Amino acid sequence: MSSLLPTDGESARVSGHPADHSLARAIDACQSTKRQCAAVAAVLLGCVRPAAEGHSWAVALIVGAAIPMAVLVLILAVRYAAIRDRATELIADGEDGLAVPAVQVRRRRLLRERNQLGLARCLDDMVWQATTPRARQLRPAVPLFDYRVIADASGDLHSIAALLRTGQSGAAGVARVERLVSHAESPLYGPDAERLQTELEQVRRVLADGRECHDCPDLFPTTIPQQPEEAICPLQT
Repeated sequence: MSSLLPTDGESARVSGHPADHSLARAIDACQSTKRQCAAVAAVLLGCVRPAAEGHSWAVALIVGAAIPMAVLVLILAVRYAAIRDRATELIADGEDGLAVPAVQVRRRRLLRERNQLGLARCLDDMVWQATTPRARQLRPAVPLFDYRVIADASGDLHSIAALLRTGQSGAAGVARVERLVSHAESPLYGPDAERLQTELEQVRRVLADGRECHDCPDLFPTTIPQQPEEAICPLQT
């Protein structure tokens, strides 16, 4: 995960970009948490030998430092997730050319065949549930999305899935699909069919063209929830 973080001075260069100040803050927060982890780890390591020799004070220090260390590790995981999400936002906005490790690492992972096939399967599964009454009996009583909205957009969803399977799409389009699937405020999970149709048309255009979308309006809030490293369909969790 350290590859997501910039070297000295890169955080400042990121913050100078008008669209990615939140990425710079996320990177700084992650670096700060890493330093805290290193400090606590040093205490733990320094107490190992005295504890092995039977010194009770060292055992007490190890026990006292273990809990903060566990909390810091959890916080660090959240920090990395925040970096990944903000990097995805930049890529979705056509900024995948930024020479920032977090952006370049995320770009490579988005373009992995496994990731794109997973997104395609997720979209197809949604359409299958929405258009096949028998499938609904196998799912929770309260669906994650509006069956009517998904059924109306089934053609576009299948088209996007087909484009993903070609492996020829650019990072910006794949990032927009992943955001569409994983974002809590995505129109994919809302009742507004027109809003979903607008987003799907933009996504399909970017995927088909294989180039960045600089003029597409942002249909999502600025705050991005934590996401898994690889694309995971919410229907499979």
